[in-house]
Amino acid sequence: MKILESYTEMMKQFINEADDDGEGRINMDDPIMQKTGWSKDNPDLTVGGVLKQGEKHPEYKAAIDFIRGEVNPRTLIRNLDLVFDSADAGNSNVIRKGDSIMLDYTETEFKFQNSFSRAIAVAPQALPTFIGRMDLSPAGDSWIETEVLPKKVIIGEDRISTDPLDTHNFHTTSWNGIKTEDLSDLKVGDIAARGESFEEDNGEYTNYFTPVFKLKSTTANIESLGNKIRAITAVPTMRSRFISFKVTGLKPSTRHYFFFDGIDVNDWVFSSTGIGEFTRFAELPTNDKYHAKGNVWYSLTEFPSTGEYPGKTSAHYTSSAGEISGYFLIPNTASISFDCGKTFLQIADVSAFSAIEPSSFSKAEAPFSATGIIKSTQEEELHTRTYYLESDIENTGNPLAQKPGYAVDNDNADRDGHA
Repeated sequence: MKILESYTEMMKQFINEADDDGEGRINMDDPIMQKTGWSKDNPDLTVGGVLKQGEKHPEYKAAIDFIRGEVNPRTLIRNLDLVFDSADAGNSNVIRKGDSIMLDYTETEFKFQNSFSRAIAVAPQALPTFIGRMDLSPAGDSWIETEVLPKKVIIGEDRISTDPLDTHNFHTTSWNGIKTEDLSDLKVGDIAARGESFEEDNGEYTNYFTPVFKLKSTTANIESLGNKIRAITAVPTMRSRFISFKVTGLKPSTRHYFFFDGIDVNDWVFSSTGIGEFTRFAELPTNDKYHAKGNVWYSLTEFPSTGEYPGKTSAHYTSSAGEISGYFLIPNTASISFDCGKTFLQIADVSAFSAIEPSSFSKAEAPFSATGIIKSTQEEELHTRTYYLESDIENTGNPLAQKPGYAVDNDNADRDGHA
């Protein structure tokens, strides 16, 4: 941070005191300045690696804390379902209202009106219409999906080890000028290069030697360059999930029908008379069956009836008090799905959605919104190979071995030519 602050001050000074030709007091050939990507030819780089044109530097991986003035690792966003533990409600000074958690408070009646002055006729005859109240839990769905793409393998440049501890006779080997492309087809022990031959005369005969450089070993190196975010896209359709509902104030003991975004969804609803089946999702355990969501329900054609699930209700009736509750599973299959955004779950005493306005005498609705994001990530791996060399001396011949009466074992001869 001290180095970053120092160079920030230097850049400010450069901007404020630049000469007419654009040159300032900063050496733009400085390696640290080059790493910033800032130059007189690229003056648009600003704080956070973000260009004025909205482009982000490809190597930028930090998250800036503007409050504390710190640079931290990049933020990773995930969404989690939170569950309110009612056992701690009395100790936490909070209360739950619907699916919302807020500070504890008490309600005081402001005014109560229990009388009216007179009746006003608004229709020539009494036509009772029941406009009910519908509650949903949850009233919306927001999620982030992470799509992991196959690893991206980057083939880096091979290199020859320059560690003196890894290379025999390092000084001689390092000055030979061997290229990595000359080593790719060699096996361990093969000669990579030969030096200039020399001779040694011990007074009796002359030995000829050639310095050689052999491939000692190789290692494959795999280095993870981290995960890169390749794309962030909006999910076009709602994912499958359960919604608990309750409706009060409807016409008593009457069959009703459910519609979602104007589509008949009666096969995707389990209902019961009264409000006993309504549950706040904040109260459900995290492993409850009604928390299951996503592609697990893709192959269904109606409300699930396997395992602990009760299956669809063939006909949805209100109680004698005009109440009904249950669960609705948002379908997302090959044959039926719904676009993300805001829509309504509706209930009415008519079987066709188009007949609700002109013919319904009992109805209710509640809004539901859904937003999904897919984040595509990919890990990058750098693959390289390191070659380790060693130098040796090759006895290339003794002319005396070609004369009658002499037998010289060149493979076992020492540097003086003695067998």
